[in-house]
Amino acid sequence: MSIQIDIFKNIIKNNKLVHLYLVCGVEGSQKEELVTQIAALILDPTNKNNKEIIEQINDNSNPNVFIINPSSSVIKKEQISVLQEEFSKTSFYDQPRIYIINDVDLLNAKSANMLLKFLEEPTNKSTFGFLLTQNKERVLPTIISRSQIINVPAPTSTQISDLLISKYNTPISTSKIVSIISKSVEQIKEIIVSEDFLSLVNYFETFITAFRNNKNYLVDIPPFFDFFSYSTNDSLKKNYSNFLDLILIFLLDVVKYKNNLVVYFDNYSDIIEQISTKIQINSVNELINLINLEKEYIIYNININLQVFNFLVKFMDMEIK
Repeated sequence: MSIQIDIFKNIIKNNKLVHLYLVCGVEGSQKEELVTQIAALILDPTNKNNKEIIEQINDNSNPNVFIINPSSSVIKKEQISVLQEEFSKTSFYDQPRIYIINDVDLLNAKSANMLLKFLEEPTNKSTFGFLLTQNKERVLPTIISRSQIINVPAPTSTQISDLLISKYNTPISTSKIVSIISKSVEQIKEIIVSEDFLSLVNYFETFITAFRNNKNYLVDIPPFFDFFSYSTNDSLKKNYSNFLDLILIFLLDVVKYKNNLVVYFDNYSDIIEQISTKIQINSVNELINLINLEKEYIIYNININLQVFNFLVKFMDMEIK
């Protein structure tokens, strides 16, 4: 996000702002924070009062920033009507005027037509609009054609995990694991209550505990199928792929720990520490290569239970070395 802020500083400095931006990014991508910071820069290019302006925008108390949020999952005609009325007034303190419409894809037919009319009849050259969406494909083409598009990168697993913990009070262990499986908060809300996900967490934690305790994976861990006995073969493939992703991140954490770097799975730091003391770095690298190779096999029509069995045999063999 800092790169995009620097770009906008230069755009503002050179007076190259366009009047309408469509800001696209999934939930957790920090597009709202990006727009807030850009708006603050537009209002105060000197950056002297940046913190105060950002607080005002977040509190919806800045007189030159007008924010629209969906009402009952839709942006109504009446909300756009208020926007038009507000922007027909004279700007406070001779500053630019900014409007921000969150979830612009939720416009209904009447509000969309009214917004298009507003866009076609700009009030003045110092009016700037930011339309935010996480579903660009649902935004009217006529709005897209009038906008300069800003694509905000998808969040990292750490950013998603932090969002789940702070905004949705998701348990740390759950947020850390599910953030590797998906980068869409909307999907995650469904995933974390699914039986598949609960079984995946159980299998993963059983596996890393056995890893730490030098257990025989074939004897001391129930078969993979027992955790997902209700699943179809396609579902088993997906769960196995997710499991491999989790183990890959876990092993990378072992490498990080050995190099005194911050680990992702800090909620399993005790297990990571104990494993790192008993395994050599070259063995960890071999296990990582094994997992990457294993992921290539999943695209084929294979028996997942047999594949998991063979993987565990290879994993144990490499670990023992």
